[in-house]
Amino acid sequence: MPGDAGVADDGFGEVLYYFDWWDCPRFGVARVDGEPMMFDSPFDEDLDDYAAEFLLWSAPDEEIAEGLAVWRAFTAWRERFDSGKRPLRPFEATRAGRLHQQRSRSEPPPTARRAIPEWRLDPDRSFVGRVPKHRVRWQFVD
Repeated sequence: MPGDAGVADDGFGEVLYYFDWWDCPRFGVARVDGEPMMFDSPFDEDLDDYAAEFLLWSAPDEEIAEGLAVWRAFTAWRERFDSGKRPLRPFEATRAGRLHQQRSRSEPPPTARRAIPEWRLDPDRSFVGRVPKHRVRWQFVD
């Protein structure tokens, strides 16, 4: 059971939102020791894959607020899509289409820390009537 700050006793924190997914969330915000932190795992062209290490950094309040607004719009769109209802318009054409702008403004600072995640992914990925809840615990490598 998560504590008041969205962190379980076992160190797993709540993923507040994410905008990229490849096997797991690749970019978004999660609680780390109760504090919201941006996380990013850009595709590594040299590896031709995603690296095991993610970058984490403090998330400014205004960026979190914008990300949550985009996330709410996306989850509303996705709920209609997963329900078999025709969404009003493609997601990219809605207010939530700003997610690409969100990511471009969220470049990791030089002080970003490197960490390896351990995921507890919600096995029910459907957005029908609910938003999947994912949790993560980080092992810092620097």
